[in-house]
Amino acid sequence: MFSGLTVANVIGVPIGTYLGNQYHWSASFLMVGVVGLLTLASIFYWMPQFKKEEKQPLSDENKGLKNPELWGLIALTTIGTGGFFAWYSYIAPLLTEVAHFSDNVVSYAMIVAGLGMFVGNFLGAKMANIFTPLRSVMISLVAMAIVLVVNSFLASNGLLALVLTFTIGLIAFSISTPIQMAIINTAKGSEMLGSSMNQSAFNMGNAMGAYLAGLPIAYGYSVTSSSLVGASLAFSGSLIAISILVYRKQKLKKIGEPSVCTEK
Repeated sequence: MFSGLTVANVIGVPIGTYLGNQYHWSASFLMVGVVGLLTLASIFYWMPQFKKEEKQPLSDENKGLKNPELWGLIALTTIGTGGFFAWYSYIAPLLTEVAHFSDNVVSYAMIVAGLGMFVGNFLGAKMANIFTPLRSVMISLVAMAIVLVVNSFLASNGLLALVLTFTIGLIAFSISTPIQMAIINTAKGSEMLGSSMNQSAFNMGNAMGAYLAGLPIAYGYSVTSSSLVGASLAFSGSLIAISILVYRKQKLKKIGEPSVCTEK
C-alpha cells in the first residue's frame, strides 16, 4: 500500500502539477476524479471474492484503545509526519521563489521527491529489521529535523534544493512502514482499528503541518520558515518516540523482565 503511495507521488503528483500550471487548477481535480473512477472499476473487476469472516464485536476492538502506547504512537504519527507536510505543502513556492526555478521545473522536482519517497519506503523496512520499528522511526525523525534545518538555509541553491528534495522525501517515507508495524504490534486484538487510526493520524499530520507552516508565512516571514516549522515538528515526534521507548523499558522493569527494551 505504501509502495502505491510512493508511485503515485512519482507519477500522479507531477502530472497534476503540470496540468494545473499549463491549464487550470480544476484540470488536476478532473484528473483525480477520472483516475478514481477507473480505480473503482478496477477493484470491482479484479478484486477476488473473500470468504466472510466472523464478525468481531466492536467492544473487542475497542480494548486496544486502553493501551497508552497506542495513543502515543498515534500522536507520534500526527506530529512527526506533520513535519514532512509542513515542508511538502510549500514545496512549490520554495522552488520558485527561493530556488528560482520556473513553474515547469516544479513538476520535475515533484518526480524527484516521489523517487525519494519510493526509495525511502524500502529503506524504512530495512531499518525496521535492523533497529526495530520504533527505533528506526526515531532515527528517521531526527534525520528529517536536521535535513529540514539545512534546507531552510540552502534552499536558494538550485542543485542543493533538488538534492534536499530527494533526501527529505526519502527520509519521510522511511517512517511510514515502521510506524505501521509498530502500531500493529502494539494494538494486539485491535489491529484493524489501530491501522485505521494511524491512517487518520497521517491525514491529521497533513492538515496540522500545512496550517502551522503557513502561520509564519502569513505574518510576513520567508517561505523557508516552513522548513523550520517542519523541523520542530519532526524533532517533537522523535521525543515522543523516545518517551515511548522509556515507558516500555520501565514497564519491563516493573514486571521483572530484563531491562533491555525488546520493542518490536
